[in-house]
Amino acid sequence: MPFLDHLEELRHRLFWIAGAVVIGVVVAFILLSKLDIIRLLERPILPLLHGQKLIYTHPGTSFHILLNASLVLGIILAAPVVVGQLWGFLAPALYAHEKKVVVPVLVSMVALFLAGVALSYFVVLPLTLRFLMSIESTALTPMISATDYFDFAISMCLAFGAVFEVPIAILALTALGLITPQFLSRYRRHAIVACLIAAAFITPGADPYSLFALAIPLYLLYELSVGVAFFVVRRRQKRQRRREAEDLAEREAELRPAEPAPAAVRRLMVVLAATAVSLASAHLSAQVTTPTPRAGRARADTLRRDSTQRDTTKRDTTQRELIKWNETDSV
Repeated sequence: MPFLDHLEELRHRLFWIAGAVVIGVVVAFILLSKLDIIRLLERPILPLLHGQKLIYTHPGTSFHILLNASLVLGIILAAPVVVGQLWGFLAPALYAHEKKVVVPVLVSMVALFLAGVALSYFVVLPLTLRFLMSIESTALTPMISATDYFDFAISMCLAFGAVFEVPIAILALTALGLITPQFLSRYRRHAIVACLIAAAFITPGADPYSLFALAIPLYLLYELSVGVAFFVVRRRQKRQRRREAEDLAEREAELRPAEPAPAAVRRLMVVLAATAVSLASAHLSAQVTTPTPRAGRARADTLRRDSTQRDTTKRDTTQRELIKWNETDSV
């Protein structure tokens, strides 16, 4: 397909993706306005407010929060259409074995992202809020803004979901040959430090609870990625060795000398040889029996007898060879 045709197809599919996202956001806005999504999002902090409520300082705060939540949910609702359009654009350029990997990878990405969001919402976020709000001062009165809280909670959930995609990234780099499982295993100690640094930058709070709550799962995912990378590399090497063995067998088969003819072909060759001998003898006899002068009649009779004797001898020899071949084949 020409390059301009690819651009036209990409434009067409991006149009469908944008339309699906817009429709998803509208549907999500209608659903969330009926479900009172703010009550659901503020659930982790409600036990720590001691009967108070979140405050807002702008009339459009509630609409802003609802719109942000609708955007996230709308993208999730439009995800099947987005994935379908991307698959339709990329599938013609993939090999058969690459297409088999796409579905497991997509399922793993979604599952890991949801696991990260769930860990953040149900475990890390309550611990972080409890630690931060436990540091009180008699000179300060907590008046938490709804916008600040929801930005804090959403950013933490999205950060955990993104970090949980690390195994997919490591497997992709391993499949491309940019890194090896041996490299990942050799630098485990460096990976621990990298996980702590990444957790310190990603988590909004400065408390140790959220730091280790992200660093420990991140390192466990790193170890899981190392094990899966070893499995993928061994499987690929095994498949490559099997392919090389098949190619070597094909080359040896091409260079191997031709096998001897089967028994049926050998018998046919013997029969044809016997027939040829009989025809030659008959032709010679016909030549001998042609009219000859009276003076050479005695010599003609002698030649005829000799020809008949030779014919009989050759026929007997051919029959013995045929019997011998049959006995050999039967054995």
